Amino acid sequence: LRGTGMLSLLTILYLVREQKSLAQKLYQLSQNETQNFPFCVLLINLTKIALVALRSGYLNKECNKRLAILPIMCDVFSALTYEHYKLWKTGKTIRDSGFVLKRLEEKTKSSSQCTELISNYKKYCNEKDGVFEKGDIVFLNVCKKDGQKTLDNYGSTSQKKGKLVSKYATR
Repeated sequence: LRGTGMLSLLTILYLVREQKSLAQKLYQLSQNETQNFPFCVLLINLTKIALVALRSGYLNKECNKRLAILPIMCDVFSALTYEHYKLWKTGKTIRDSGFVLKRLEEKTKSSSQCTELISNYKKYCNEKDGVFEKGDIVFLNVCKKDGQKTLDNYGSTSQKKGKLVSKYATR
């Protein structure tokens, strides 16, 4: 998967599970008639940018401070995803994708830039009207349009998990 392996799948899963609103807005933008782009390919490319920053040592300070790696990768990935969303919604098209990715790469070329990227992302997450919302999500809900029925209309996933576990526990 373009040099990122399973990590890109984990970051995509993180986005659709933990950043539902951003994932929905980005997906809808990817389906726009004039601004469309390959949603998952973009997310794989953003994972690669975050992974290069990690391998280059630009995230070492943050990883050592928090004694973790994957959460920092998810923070950088989410911040890059949000930055891409902000840039793309200004009217960018697939012809601009190379330039947009280069611009995002530039935001991860030093420890201080990575720290600033994460900091700006966290500030935005804390804003009342921010794009980011934590919550339980079924992947298919990312593609839903307003008012459309989703799997969430049929009970919470925790209820479904409880029934599934109890069904198999009795065997």
